[in-house]
Amino acid sequence: MLHKLSLLLVALTVTLRACLPEDTTVIEMEINPGVDTILIGETHDDAGATAQVGERTISVTVLENTVDSDTPGVYEIVYRARYNGITTTIVRKVEVVDERPLSLALRPGVDTVLVGTSWTDAGVDVLSNDENVSIETVGHVDTDAVGVYVITYIVTDALGNEDRLTRKVHVIDNAE
Repeated sequence: MLHKLSLLLVALTVTLRACLPEDTTVIEMEINPGVDTILIGETHDDAGATAQVGERTISVTVLENTVDSDTPGVYEIVYRARYNGITTTIVRKVEVVDERPLSLALRPGVDTVLVGTSWTDAGVDVLSNDENVSIETVGHVDTDAVGVYVITYIVTDALGNEDRLTRKVHVIDNAE
């Protein structure tokens, strides 16, 4: 008899749980797993978000997406779900990073000159994801004295990426 009573209680509990009304006052939202850090210039594939009211899945819309994959920074995608006059939002943070090194190349120029003549620095070409680069030129060429002189170009972009390149200038005597 005790065994029959236990089975009856289990069946009654299952029936009661199945009959409880679902809570329609709370929207539960989650951000779907995805890649949220991308390199500058890459495309961000938004993994989206999901929303539920009780056991019911409801639609999610993108309210705002500020991701600019061409500019380093932290951006937001705002998702919104609505159900029976209730609105809930959730935010995904996406970071665009610039980890690509600067690319420097010496511009072609005359780097061997005769003593007593002039030398013109041809400079460097810079390839960077950042338009705001500074080029510092370190060194001096004394065209009145024979020797090998080193000019160093130090290039830094606004994100702190730095690279260096050197040029050797030969000042020779005409008698050599």
